[in-house]
Amino acid sequence: MSVAAEFRAEMARQHVPQHKIAAVLGMSQQAVSRRLRGDIALDTDEIEKLAAALDLAPLVILERAA
Repeated sequence: MSVAAEFRAEMARQHVPQHKIAAVLGMSQQAVSRRLRGDIALDTDEIEKLAAALDLAPLVILERAA
C-alpha cells in the first residue's frame, strides 16, 4: 500500500476530513486530494505535518506502507 493510501485509511479511521488536512498543510482541498490519490507525491515536510495532524509518528505510516 502507498504512503498516500495509508494516510487516507488513517484519516478514515479517525474521521478526519480533507479540509482539515488542507488547513494543516496550508493548501487547497483539491491539492490535498491530488496528493492522497497519489497523483502528486507527498514530500517529507507534508508527511511530517500530516502524521502530526493524525497524532502519529511519520515512521508508523511509512512502515505500514512498506
